[in-house]
Amino acid sequence: MPWRLRAKPRPARRPASDSRAWAVAKELRARRGWLLDNAHFHRTWSVRLGSAAFEIYSFVTLFFDGPCFIQINCTFPNAMPRATAEEVMQHLRTALGERYRGDPKRDSLVVGMRTDKPTRLLAELARVEHVLGGRAPRQFGPSPRSQDDRHWYVVEALRASSWWIYSLSFSHKVGDERGQLWPSLGVGVDSDRGQPGLNANFAGWVPRTSKRWRQFRDHAAACLTAKGFRVTEPRAEVFHAGRWLAGVNGTRALKQADEFDELLAIGADVVGG
Repeated sequence: MPWRLRAKPRPARRPASDSRAWAVAKELRARRGWLLDNAHFHRTWSVRLGSAAFEIYSFVTLFFDGPCFIQINCTFPNAMPRATAEEVMQHLRTALGERYRGDPKRDSLVVGMRTDKPTRLLAELARVEHVLGGRAPRQFGPSPRSQDDRHWYVVEALRASSWWIYSLSFSHKVGDERGQLWPSLGVGVDSDRGQPGLNANFAGWVPRTSKRWRQFRDHAAACLTAKGFRVTEPRAEVFHAGRWLAGVNGTRALKQADEFDELLAIGADVVGG
């Protein structure tokens, strides 16, 4: 096996759904109060090892109020000897570093990082590209000072480095320790349903129920049910409604954000917003 693994990114062209999702994400970010919560990106490489061909799929999960995970999965052909597959995984772990934990049952490697250090995170992703494709590591400038700008700085850098959007999620949180309302909109390109779409959710909670909370909860349930949302209320203090909208459409996303903001305006004083 060669000391340096050479792989070819695929496919070469960015899909139209990725560009549409990015346009919708920029419109949501421009709305007052809506912030980027989490982001998921991916890349695929085609690899040849002698006469055998396989794929390496890398997935980046960014929780901006928590950690980030970089996962690398290998899909080996059934005809490849297990010893060869294990040699590939060991080579990748040696090249990437012992910080990457291995899962032999899934032929994958994963490492956790902090999202509050964007320059280090991007440098690590550039190193992944270098190990897989021999591409020279990219250099990134200093990250912005504000938290939201740092989050956006990371996703812009990933797109500039040809990582593709899996999903981008935004939310507009209102409230404090007396309760909270939390609408969110997730723009998905590669969804579990196999098609692009918008994942819309409206959630809320209070530490204890009250007449005002019950009135708001009933009003929100009626409004959202009429729009096709499925409402779940596991406890009297908790409210959740969700809906999947097929297709990535900016007009639809902004209309949904408007409807969520209208509910927030009604319920903000109920939860101390």
